[in-house]
Amino acid sequence: MMTDITIEIDYGEGFERQIKSGTADPIVVMSVYIGGKEVKKADSFMSRTIAELLEAVDSIFAGEKQIIEYTGGPTYLVFEPRDEETIFVTGCGGYEAAHNPEERLSIDTTAICDKRAWVTELVREAEEYREKILNLNPELEDDMFLQRIQASIANANRYLDESENKPK
Repeated sequence: MMTDITIEIDYGEGFERQIKSGTADPIVVMSVYIGGKEVKKADSFMSRTIAELLEAVDSIFAGEKQIIEYTGGPTYLVFEPRDEETIFVTGCGGYEAAHNPEERLSIDTTAICDKRAWVTELVREAEEYREKILNLNPELEDDMFLQRIQASIANANRYLDESENKPK
C-alpha cells in the first residue's frame, strides 16, 4: 500500500509573476507521485484544481469515484474506491479513459494509495500553496478560490481527525 505520496507545484517565475499581477488562479504545473512513480503531471488553473481536489475528499472517504479535470489538455486525475483504507489513483489523458477504465491506455498511470496519506499530503500542499500566494500578494486573501481552499482544508482535516479516531 502506498503511503509515499508527493504533490509538487511549480512555484517558479511564472507562478510569481501571475500572483503579483493579481491572479489568484494561476496556470502552473502540478506533479503527483505515488510510491516514487509519476501518476500525473499537468498544467491547470491551479487554485481551481486544488479546491476541486480538496472538495473530492468527502467522496473519497465515502467510497465514491471522483474525476478531477485539469484545464490544460484537458486531462484527468481519477479516484476510484478500492477498500476501506485505499483508493486507486489514475492519471488519464482523455475523457473516455477517465470515465471508463476499459478505455485506458498504457500511458494512463494507476497507483494504489492510502486514503489518509493522500489527504494528508493534499492538505500539506494546499496550505503551502495558499501561504505562498498570500506572501506574494496579501490582497488576494478574499479571493473566492482561496476562500474555497481554506474551507476545504478545514473539512479535510475533520475527515483526517475522524478517521484517526475511528475504532479499527
